[in-house]
Amino acid sequence: MEMINHIEEGREKKRAALLSVGSALLLVSLKTFLVVRTGSLGVLSEALHSGLDLLAAIITFLSVRMSDQPADEKHRCSSAACTSSRASPRSWCC
Repeated sequence: MEMINHIEEGREKKRAALLSVGSALLLVSLKTFLVVRTGSLGVLSEALHSGLDLLAAIITFLSVRMSDQPADEKHRCSSAACTSSRASPRSWCC
């Protein structure tokens, strides 16, 4: 039963991360369309900012996907343990 909960939890995380990518992609598309139509530098700035948000959402999605992988010979800890602390030097061992 615990394994089923773990699998379902992983699916929910992936769904949420993918939804984030989709919404960021939609925002970038709409703002790019507005830049082409209006030529507004303010909207261009917002489109570029949304592009960075899209990049962050993609990185998050890939991290969530990788976090479901179990530990192996190359990595001393499981991917899930490393994902939450990816920015700290301690996690670089993973």
